[in-house]
Amino acid sequence: MDEIRAGEIVDLLRGRMGLVIGPSITKQPNSLDEVNVKIAEQAQIKPQETYIATSDALLEKGISESQLKASIRDAVDHQKMSSVLSHLAKLRWATVISASLDSHFDDSFRAESDRRGIAQTVTEI
Repeated sequence: MDEIRAGEIVDLLRGRMGLVIGPSITKQPNSLDEVNVKIAEQAQIKPQETYIATSDALLEKGISESQLKASIRDAVDHQKMSSVLSHLAKLRWATVISASLDSHFDDSFRAESDRRGIAQTVTEI
């Protein structure tokens, strides 16, 4: 890693910055814990330590991957969207990487780009 001098920081911050976000930004804190509890309740099992561990237990129990995805999507869709998103979407980010289970930021970012008439490419993987 190269050291950056204090005088160079100003130059770096003049361009548009990137953003990495996850579910605690797009949803409320502890949103993944809520997903964990919901998917466990739907299958009538005890929640594991994380929603991923619970998902693995559900798959081992014989629930199909498509059923599990639908349960996770349902749990996520019933959660409130974070109020922070409207502010984040207004900024012109150079790049955004979202590790969220929802598309709230993507939708807000697109809507803001359309409102401003800015042609920004949004690629979902």
